[in-house]
Amino acid sequence: MQTIVKEEIKELRERWEYLNKTIKEASIEKRLVRKKIKSLGGVLTYTPRRYNKKRHDELITLFKNGTTMPEIARKYGISRQRVQQILAKHNIDKSDGGLVVKKQLQGGTSHAKP
Repeated sequence: MQTIVKEEIKELRERWEYLNKTIKEASIEKRLVRKKIKSLGGVLTYTPRRYNKKRHDELITLFKNGTTMPEIARKYGISRQRVQQILAKHNIDKSDGGLVVKKQLQGGTSHAKP
């Protein structure tokens, strides 16, 4: 029993050391990239993705079929707020899908639009 615990502790220490090493290396890489960009006279800027109609259509379909905003956000790797922005851009209200529809499909009550 004690040998198993000692082995687990040893493994956890090794993992911890590996993670610390990885974090330090990533930090150094990040600094080098920033330094290089600055030396070239550039600045780090945010470049938004291009509009993706297919992705927006899929997102809207998921929402209208009862998938919640947080679930959609996880699926697409975006924030819940971004999901809400996309839905609003397409005039989709909270009551048009998500939890409201999920409850309707499960036979529960909801506050959907008449």
